[in-house]
Amino acid sequence: MDRWQGVESFGRNLKQTFRRLWKSPGFTAISVLILALGIGSSVAAFRLLDALLFRPLPVEKPGQLVRIDAIGRIGKFGGLPSTIVNPLKGIPGFAGFCGYGEHSFPVEINRNLQQLGAFLVMGGCFHTLGLHVQLGRAIAPENDHWGTEPVAVLTDWFWHSAYDGRPDVLGKQIRINNRAYTIIGVAQKQFSGLTLGFRAGIILPLQQEASDLPGGRRPTVYHLNLLARRSPNVSDRQLQIRVTASEHHLLEASVPSFYSPEQRKQYLSSKLVVTSARTGIDYWIRHRFGKPLYATFGICAAILLIGWMNIVNLLLARNVSRQQEVAVRLALGATRRSLAVLLGLEATILTLAGSAIGVAIAVWVDRLLLAEFAAQFRVHLSAGFDRSVLFFLFIVILGAFLAFWGACVWQINRLCKETVLNESGRGVVRGSAHAQKILLGGQIAGTLALVTVCSLFAASLKNLYDIHLGVHTRNVWEASLSPRPGGYRDIQRTAYYTDLLNQFRTAPGILSASLSSFIPYESPVFWDYVTNVENPIPGNKIPAREVYVSDGFLRTLGMKLIAGRDFQPGQSRSGEPSVILSESLAQHLGGVQEVLGHHIRLGDRKGYQRLLVVGVASNAQLSLADPDDHKPFLVYIDFWQHPQVQAYPTITLKTASSTLSANLVRQIVRSRGREFVETFTTLNSEKDGALTENLLLAYLSSGLSALALFMAAAGLFGLLSYQVTRRTNEIGVRMALGAERAQVQWLILRQVFALVVFGSLAGIGLSFAVGRTIAGLLYGVGPNNLWILSLSVAILIATALCAAWIPARRASSVNPLVALRHQ
Repeated sequence: MDRWQGVESFGRNLKQTFRRLWKSPGFTAISVLILALGIGSSVAAFRLLDALLFRPLPVEKPGQLVRIDAIGRIGKFGGLPSTIVNPLKGIPGFAGFCGYGEHSFPVEINRNLQQLGAFLVMGGCFHTLGLHVQLGRAIAPENDHWGTEPVAVLTDWFWHSAYDGRPDVLGKQIRINNRAYTIIGVAQKQFSGLTLGFRAGIILPLQQEASDLPGGRRPTVYHLNLLARRSPNVSDRQLQIRVTASEHHLLEASVPSFYSPEQRKQYLSSKLVVTSARTGIDYWIRHRFGKPLYATFGICAAILLIGWMNIVNLLLARNVSRQQEVAVRLALGATRRSLAVLLGLEATILTLAGSAIGVAIAVWVDRLLLAEFAAQFRVHLSAGFDRSVLFFLFIVILGAFLAFWGACVWQINRLCKETVLNESGRGVVRGSAHAQKILLGGQIAGTLALVTVCSLFAASLKNLYDIHLGVHTRNVWEASLSPRPGGYRDIQRTAYYTDLLNQFRTAPGILSASLSSFIPYESPVFWDYVTNVENPIPGNKIPAREVYVSDGFLRTLGMKLIAGRDFQPGQSRSGEPSVILSESLAQHLGGVQEVLGHHIRLGDRKGYQRLLVVGVASNAQLSLADPDDHKPFLVYIDFWQHPQVQAYPTITLKTASSTLSANLVRQIVRSRGREFVETFTTLNSEKDGALTENLLLAYLSSGLSALALFMAAAGLFGLLSYQVTRRTNEIGVRMALGAERAQVQWLILRQVFALVVFGSLAGIGLSFAVGRTIAGLLYGVGPNNLWILSLSVAILIATALCAAWIPARRASSVNPLVALRHQ
């Protein structure tokens, strides 16, 4: 009977709680909204962190996978030669090897031609990785030989998108780069490659690659990303020691025969390093977005904490209004436990509702951000609910429960110590208001730090946009081209691209057009490639970056030709290979006039040992990988004189107006029958993409700072409104005795000044600490900028005064006769 009586009592309390929340829609809506935004933002940020940094590869025992790299004076070599695999097999501690590469090939899917990412693997990769198939069979070592039947394994997402997940896909053929492959299997779910951001649709044997080399020639040595599975009883450090001990032998036995003397020397002087491959391979995404995401997560965690304090404040104020009810229940024999459950039920319902809506917000925000990220950078990430995310969500909800229930239990203990049944409740109120003020002071401190961070990121973004890049990005368009199946076979590339460029130059509305081997501001990857520039007589080597461009490139981007001439058009070019230098590089080599008409060499590659300097161009930043590099050393190489780079080019167009039909561009390229337009965008969009992490921090911190200001204002408003209600009798007496309206208003407002002063002092110290933490993410602004800090304090004070004005005005409008009858 007692057991069922407890259940019945709980049901009545639950019903009463729902009724109270329904009768207070403003409190309920604001509380749920604050919780949803706090939980949603923090979970969304953690899901992105998990997808970027923490999530292990979807293979068997990913912690046993290691990556082997060669690192020299110029950094990583971008892959090891496949000749190193056999020597490495003699090192004890390795349980298997997987060399792989990645490429994009033209594939016709549902009558639409598109680039499809391919994962090219050695025959033993499936076994080494512990990668299984859900349909058919895996690629075996016997499939990885040239001349055998071309086979392919589909990834799960491509199987569903192109074949609707039908099991009869086995045995069918798919044409990749105009070559037929037989589908033999479908890989396990969630696997789409080993490199972060690269989503493969199909897995091919490495030596069956759909190559488009002239004459059908195939390489005998591949440069690979090399993964290995270590034995369970061997650590990464032990493997590193064993590899280092045999390093000289491994390099000597694996150096490719076609390396030049300089390449051989660099390769033999490199160091082999072994690192964990548990989370896959990354080239630039983690390096670029890791720190901004940590900062974003910190901001979201701060807003979550401020939200918790705000809800606790609201609950304390709301529960005090029930002191007479609590006193009656105590007098009738209620226990502290039953009272705590009664007051805590509201917190429970609010927490569950806010968590559910917050999870939905997190999913929506991540989906939106990742879709925009994929469109901007053409990389694919997915944010899910794996064990790490679920554990974080559990911690967040548990923290909210502990904070809210703890506040309710604390308040019940205070209420139970007072004989409030025969009193006005002022003593109880005073204690609760004191706790509210402490929490509100913490809110103000955190809010000031968030507003300061927001202002710092906004100032940093403005400084980045104010950089003079040396180019004019307005009305400039970029179209990257990819070959149709067999499009590069039997093609006279120079003649083809000359005609294509002339067709664009004569199109209506296009002022100029040019070809290049890259898209400015697209990615910092190309910016990592550095070559050595020197005079034909060996001297000091100067590191510089080389780009291949055609005639008209400088004019299209609004750059000036300081001296000399531009490159000659493709069909009419003549003479020896030529280059154009940036002004900064020319000055470093002795001066503009001194280098003009002379020769330089680039590294030790054949065909680059005697290059004529025909012009000097004004300095320009074509990448924002290093915003402080205002005068980069650049070597512009004639696109027409190097047929090996005349593939997968980018067409840069300058138009008279701010509009250009994408269909016109695609139609011109399609009419040639060789290529198609893979991406089409503006140069301004690429520039914005180069500043994505700065935009993310500036916009997100602005939005969350505004939310923190709203929470602080709501907390002040709620506290002062409660104070006005509690002190209605006192205010009535004061006004009956002749107090002026201004005096009553000051009585209320002076509480705000005390809170704002103490909260701001704590917030200033917190702002200095946070500023030093984020200093590496700022550009052109100090982390402890006094002007920005003063502006943030002014914004906070203005917000507090606005929040306090309504309760103060209401207090001064109290009718003394009504107030005296209030109790």
